[in-house]
Amino acid sequence: MDRIGASDERRRFADQLRAELRAGTLTLDELDHHIVEHAMRLLEGQPPELQDEVRAFVESVFATDPRWLRYRERLRQTVIAGEVLDGE
Repeated sequence: MDRIGASDERRRFADQLRAELRAGTLTLDELDHHIVEHAMRLLEGQPPELQDEVRAFVESVFATDPRWLRYRERLRQTVIAGEVLDGE
């Protein structure tokens, strides 16, 4: 896929996630899962050991990094308020 096509796909994916968050059909934990799965798709074809290390790292950041936890709360409040998340 070319860069433009990949960019359009990411934008559609983000739009879909925003819509689901606003509708209440997607939790922030499920959002984390979607992000991890997207990262893993980017690593397709890489050694399984690398994939396992990246998955463990990303999941640990989601669980413990204060910056990510603050971002999640800001995201939740933004979605609840119905604000547009462009550029995030």
